[in-house]
Amino acid sequence: MGNAAARSLAEEAVQQLTRLHSWVPESDIEQVLRKPLDHGGFTGQTALHAEMEDLAALDRHVTVPRPLLDGLAAIAKRAPLYAQTAVPVHADCH
Repeated sequence: MGNAAARSLAEEAVQQLTRLHSWVPESDIEQVLRKPLDHGGFTGQTALHAEMEDLAALDRHVTVPRPLLDGLAAIAKRAPLYAQTAVPVHADCH
């Protein structure tokens, strides 16, 4: 895949995520999304940072490429403080 194609796909992915994260649910859907979650996963920014540190510490043989770790760290830096239920991704896997 060429650089132009990769850039185009990345831009499209960002546009789709922007649309998804700006979606506001209708009231009946919002009621379902507001129910307490037991997703067993992401709980907030602090937990995500801890997971990233654990991953970096466990990667003694440099199996995970450094740019990937850097990208994940950038995502963790911008993550919400706590898992939210208003957006139907990430924390709604129940």
